[in-house]
Amino acid sequence: MKKILTALLTTMLIISSLSCVVLADTTGTCGNLSYSISNNEVTITGCNTSASGGLTIPSTISGYPVTSIGDKSFYNCESLTSITIPNSVTSIGNEAFYGCSSLTSIIIPNSVTSIGEAFAALCYNLINIDVDENNDNFCSIDGNLYSKDKKMFCHYAYGKKEETFILPAGVEVIGNRAIYRTETYPKKVILSNTVTTISDYAFAVCRSLEQIVLPNSLKTIGDCSFIYCSNLRSLTIPEGVTNVSKSGMNIPKLEYVNIPKSVIKRGPIGTSTNVVDVYYSGTEADWNNITRVTSADENIVLHFEEVRADFVNQHDSGYFSSNADDTFKEGVISFTTQIPNLYSFTSSDIDLFGMYIYKTGTSKSNRTKITSVSGQDLIDNKGWFYSFVTEIPLANFSNEIHALPYIIVNGETYFGDVISATVDGTNDFGDITTKPSFLQ
Repeated sequence: MKKILTALLTTMLIISSLSCVVLADTTGTCGNLSYSISNNEVTITGCNTSASGGLTIPSTISGYPVTSIGDKSFYNCESLTSITIPNSVTSIGNEAFYGCSSLTSIIIPNSVTSIGEAFAALCYNLINIDVDENNDNFCSIDGNLYSKDKKMFCHYAYGKKEETFILPAGVEVIGNRAIYRTETYPKKVILSNTVTTISDYAFAVCRSLEQIVLPNSLKTIGDCSFIYCSNLRSLTIPEGVTNVSKSGMNIPKLEYVNIPKSVIKRGPIGTSTNVVDVYYSGTEADWNNITRVTSADENIVLHFEEVRADFVNQHDSGYFSSNADDTFKEGVISFTTQIPNLYSFTSSDIDLFGMYIYKTGTSKSNRTKITSVSGQDLIDNKGWFYSFVTEIPLANFSNEIHALPYIIVNGETYFGDVISATVDGTNDFGDITTKPSFLQ
């Protein structure tokens, strides 16, 4: 009997030992890839950073389907030029292809149902995130990644090298880390007038970003949305935004910000080392009622019931100074202006073209606004519309003025620059700069 019991115990121990080996043996390598197996499905967990050229992820490993590409699985595989994702994959993790700087395109198969944050961040040669047209969850517009219904902007293709990125109409949400850690491009971002939410870290560490145009439809700015955007010097938050969350305005070189009375909750503005002019449309009492979500240090100068009197969030205006010390004479001033070709439109799309004329320090409401314009001549020249000429009678201006041309196209307002000016047909101006003195 003892021998039988001993034999049974030995058999049980062997079976137990074999089970543990099977459970433990859930990781391995397949060529340059590392993987794990759980619930009879394979997740790619890593890749040899020395891998180069094209790499194909197999659809099965050890007889199990490859269903996931894990977080940071191809992190800094800088020599990979292409990665083929099988149609068995349903999820791609956060930062999965982060730093794959030689990748030029990624094809998302129709099987993928979830894609993590910043999955292709710092892929500086990536010009196209292509999505299978049969994918029910995602789509591609101009090489960038969007949700299938086009209401969420998910990820920017870092290799596009465009000065200005214009979000298409219909997008309502900017996803987490949608444009993250850029170095050179884009320099300017224009959000469509359908965007209501900027998610956490949406534009975090975008060192390339110099201007961002926020639409009137915006309601919420998430945590750390613009944190460490080191070249962003101004921010105009539109009326209607109620929440600028933790570190949403924690921008190291921020010089000024326009904040509407609608804001009821905010994080720190700028940093403790830079002075920021805050132009608040409400009263001091209104300001004191705003809830601070953190107590981080800030160094701000408050201006109540004011809005910064320029449009630097769009384009800098032309600045002119007369050669003489006297004031401008009565006469007619003609401006030749240029408006950025922000998207393709024709003269039939134009609702209005006009010009603001104002002195240094003039409030927005007190500007001279001219909307009756003759001689409109649209000439497309390398992305710019030229030859808008406006005649404006001058009176009671000092010896310096600012001029800001604008155009309203399909209900959207865009601002441009003045490239030349004359008074009564003669050039009576000194230097023409692209930035007014009060912005320098």
